[in-house]
Amino acid sequence: MDEEAKAIVAAIEAAFAKMKPGPLTLQQAAKAKYVPTEQLEGWYAMPSKRHWTELVDQEIEDCGKALYGADLKSWLGFVPAWMRWSLRHFKHNDSFVSDQIIYALDPKTHRGRFEYFTLDQQRAISLFLAYMANSDTWADADVAQRALDQYWSRHAPADE
Repeated sequence: MDEEAKAIVAAIEAAFAKMKPGPLTLQQAAKAKYVPTEQLEGWYAMPSKRHWTELVDQEIEDCGKALYGADLKSWLGFVPAWMRWSLRHFKHNDSFVSDQIIYALDPKTHRGRFEYFTLDQQRAISLFLAYMANSDTWADADVAQRALDQYWSRHAPADE
C-alpha cells in the first residue's frame, strides 16, 4: 500500500471511528434479501455488537452481498470496512469487493443513504473515490469518477 492509500485509510479510520454497528451482522446482511420476514425480525431483535474495525478481510470477501442486503444503519457501518479493505488489497486481490464499494457509493444506486454520513465521513469517501478513480488498472475508475463528478467532489477536502 502506498503512502497516499495509507493516509486515506487513516482518514477513514478517524472519520468513522465512532460509527456504531447496525443491527445486522455482515453474514446476516449478505443473506437478508433471501430470508423470510420472520427470520429478519429475529435478527433485528439481537443486534450486532461488532464495530466495523473488527471485521476481518476474509469475512468481507465472503460476504460481498452484504452491501446489497443491509438495512441503512448496517450499510453505513459496512462502508468504511469495504473502503479500508479495498485500499489495502485491491491491487493484488481480484475479489469484487473494491468494485462493490465503488458501486455502492455511486449516486445512481444509493444516493438517498449518503445524507446520513457526517461531513468528515463524506470527505473520507471523496478521498477514497478520487484515489480509486486514478486506479483504472485495478478498479472501476469510470464509476468512481462519475460518483465524484455527480456527488462526492463537493465534499472533497479543500487543498491546504
